[in-house]
Amino acid sequence: MGRLVGRTSGRLAWAALAFAASACSSGLELSVDLRTDYRPGVELDEVEVVWEDAQGAELGRRAVSAGPARDFVRGERLVDLAGLSPGRHRVRVTLLRRGVVVASRETLVRLSNDLAITVLVTRDCAEVRCPPAGAPARAACVDGRCVDPTCRPGRPDACPPPGCAVADDCPAPAVPCLRAA
Repeated sequence: MGRLVGRTSGRLAWAALAFAASACSSGLELSVDLRTDYRPGVELDEVEVVWEDAQGAELGRRAVSAGPARDFVRGERLVDLAGLSPGRHRVRVTLLRRGVVVASRETLVRLSNDLAITVLVTRDCAEVRCPPAGAPARAACVDGRCVDPTCRPGRPDACPPPGCAVADDCPAPAVPCLRAA
């Protein structure tokens, strides 16, 4: 009986220590997902994720393979970042093919809790240059239009109204297997 109590007490002590250590860990977590209509393994073979603090100091970068098995139309996780400080952060997702930039998108986030974001990089923004003259706050592209860089799925309040009211009003997607939504 004494051994059982000793073992249980030891396990409880380790569990309490592990809990205390996790409670004291500093920093917030940011998960970055990608949705794109560019075809992995054909139009892109790598995705680079760069994250910066509010002053533009680079905090890190990571390259992620983008082979043909990836399903970026539905969306896939690129990175899980830990140890970030609260406040504003910039995340830049760049699609690459053989080291050449295919497309890129910057997103601004304000961290106060752990957060998961989805970054949209779509071909309807391929020829769009943001920000337009006279509108420096509209520095990102969504739906072929320059928008505030905080615009993303999960933040519709930061986005302009959709470019079309119903799917039939939308132009046909560049990738035949996609549907206008």
